[in-house]
Amino acid sequence: MTKMPFSDRLDSVVLPARFKLPYFNLFDGNGDPLKHLKGFIANMTITSNNPDVYTKAFPNTLTRKALDWYLELPLKSIDSYQATADVFSAKFCTAIQTMQDGRILMDIKQNADESLSSYHKRFNDLLLSIPTVDDKVVYMAFFNGLVYGKLKKALLVKTPLSKVALTKEVKQHIELEELKKKASGSTNLREIVLKKDRPRSPRRPPVWERLN
Repeated sequence: MTKMPFSDRLDSVVLPARFKLPYFNLFDGNGDPLKHLKGFIANMTITSNNPDVYTKAFPNTLTRKALDWYLELPLKSIDSYQATADVFSAKFCTAIQTMQDGRILMDIKQNADESLSSYHKRFNDLLLSIPTVDDKVVYMAFFNGLVYGKLKKALLVKTPLSKVALTKEVKQHIELEELKKKASGSTNLREIVLKKDRPRSPRRPPVWERLN
């Protein structure tokens, strides 16, 4: 039998004989945690004004990963509704912020005529302004924003498992891009020099016709 994380005091609290849990939209970890808490209190005050009842009823409003998280809380760590609200907010408000940060990263795109170096710098500048983002989110955001080319094809073949690995792969392609640009510039310069040094054909003197 799964043990709830209630303190000994809360374990001894018995729900009222006629207590009936109001209807709730169950929270699975993906919604707005603060909205869930407000809705929970609003519904519970109709049936009870006892915070201990709120605390013991709260896990019944959770499902999936949210319920899994609650059942893994340390034993005897929950002694009040406030403690419940605090740990719940700390856990799932952070998750919501992480999702929002990921969406911000997903909005950045490489322009059609933009160099890989410029796109990578813009992406990193934005990434530095975000406290914590999962490596998988970073990869997906960077990949989705890439213009289709050699790097995108390489990432499709072999997906980097970390931000460090992604950065290493990107820098290698930036170096290749820079070398290609330099080589192209050298070729153009050589063509200009060769054209300049190429001997010109001697100019023929004009032919004058006699007028009768």
